Amino acid sequence: MSFILNTNMIQDKNMQSQPAKDQNEEKGKMTVSEAGQKGGERTAERGHEFYSEIGRKGGEKVSQERGPEFYSEIGKKGGRDANKDQNEKNE
Repeated sequence: MSFILNTNMIQDKNMQSQPAKDQNEEKGKMTVSEAGQKGGERTAERGHEFYSEIGRKGGEKVSQERGPEFYSEIGKKGGRDANKDQNEKNE
């Protein structure tokens, strides 16, 4: 009895042979760096105006849903944290 080793096949945990995947050939896989670069390129294509507009629309929607009290509370929390940081620097 003889065996032929096929380096293009691997066995899964159930001992079934499947084609080996080359790490560079896996579809849909990219490094974090590649994803960041791709995102940055896409951002540049859309431009500053696009992101300003969606930010404005998002802010309007939050304002409609939560009201002015929401922003007031955020401002108070931010002011407390800023004062706390300043007081710690002065000590």
